[in-house]
This record gives sequence, structure tokens and C-alpha cells, in this order.
Amino acid sequence: MRKRYCWGIVTIAVLILIWGNSMLPGSISGTISSEASQGILSVIYKLIPNFPFDFDSFHSFIRKAAHFGEYALLGICFYQFVCTYRIKHPLIYTLMLCAGCACIDELIQAFTPNRLSKLSDVMLDSIGAYCGMGLCHRVKRRMNDASNGWQKNAGS
Repeated sequence: MRKRYCWGIVTIAVLILIWGNSMLPGSISGTISSEASQGILSVIYKLIPNFPFDFDSFHSFIRKAAHFGEYALLGICFYQFVCTYRIKHPLIYTLMLCAGCACIDELIQAFTPNRLSKLSDVMLDSIGAYCGMGLCHRVKRRMNDASNGWQKNAGS
């Protein structure tokens, strides 16, 4: 029960972060992501002087990577939360919840000044969530398999 509350709170916090960023007007969101991209790119240029990407290409990549990453984190959190209910198909429920959140996210952006709502972002967010929850599911299974193997070997 305690795990459920903890994962519930963490999941809500991640959603607030995601949806809060979606409520930022396009000018503010663009400035934040541009500054982040410039900072990262300046470090890359120091490490790799002939880095083949210009700012616009790199900035677009960073924005898409942020979508993917924040929803991968949401997928992990929702998966952990859903698993506290011990239901049969937690991956299906988690993916439905995350895809629903991605749709709400894009709906928020549709009503935010200077922001665009894109179906492609819903797809990217859902893929990110799927990767996050899939990774979490795989790690959980490996840990269970390892502990079951340990218990079998300990009993021998």
C-alpha cells in the first residue's frame, strides 16, 4: 500500500512537470529549449570540433528527445504504480494511461498561445512511454527470475 502511494505521488509529479511545460507559451518554451540546446551543443563542439549538425537540426533533435525521455519516465512511473494493483496485463493498462496523457498533453498545447498540437508528438510520447515501461518490465522480470533461481539454488 505504501508503494502505491509513493508511485502515485511520483507519477503525479511527473505529469505536473509534463503538463506544466505544455502550458508554457511557445515563446517561453522555445527560449528554454533553445538555451538548453545551445548549452549542450557548445559542450559537444568542444569535444567534437567537426560535429556535423547545425543548431536547427540539433535543436529539433533535443526537443524530440525531451518528448521521448519525459514519457519514458512517465511510462516507468505508471508501470510501477499499476503493478501495485497486481493486475494481469500491466503493460496494456500502462500504455493506455500514457497514451491518454499524451493526448491530453497535446490538447493542452492546442489551447496554449504559440504552441502546436501534433499527432506525431502523441505517437513519439507513446513510443517513449512504451520503451520506459518495457525496460522497467524487463528489469523486474530479470530480478524475479534471479531471485527465483537463487531461492531454488538455496533450497538444494
